[in-house]
Formats: sequence, structure tokens, C-alpha cells
Amino acid sequence: MSDYFLGQTNLRIMVSTNQTLSGAALKLKYKKPNGDTGEFSCTIDGSDDTKMYYDIESEDIDIPGEWLFWSHITFADSKVGIGEIARVIFKREGND
Repeated sequence: MSDYFLGQTNLRIMVSTNQTLSGAALKLKYKKPNGDTGEFSCTIDGSDDTKMYYDIESEDIDIPGEWLFWSHITFADSKVGIGEIARVIFKREGND
């Protein structure tokens, strides 16, 4: 497993869905280590329309610890798909 750090911006979270995402509303939902929740709007991958991604920005990951991420997709026909949870640990730079 790779190490991830607060303030890191060279990080893309990619989700493979095995379903065509064209016309869908794409969200990456999260739960922070302190219990706060939220979501990021995702983009369809230009080379594979079954994948979506979100590029982390410097203010996005603001608390060290284990973050939970999962996809939430609302398709054009209003059906909803929810992905499995991915657990990612973020550290402060210089810490193990």
C-alpha cells in the first residue's frame, strides 16, 4: 500500500464501475476520521467510460487518519449505484 499525505495534490482517485457512465451524476462520497461526511463530483475517464475519477485538491484532505470513500452514481434512468468502501490512511508529512 502506498503512503498518502495531507496536502498532497498529485493524487487521483479512480473508480472502475464496469458500467457505462455516460449521462450519469457521479459522486465520490467520503467519511473523515472525525465522522464528518461529504462528497466530490467526479469526471468520466476520457479513455474508458466505465471509470470515473476525482483529482484531490490541496484543501480536500485536511485530517490525518483513515478516510472512507465510495462511489455514488445516479444514472439517467434515475437508478442509483453505490460502490464498496475503500479505506485510505492519510498521514502528516514526515510521520510514519
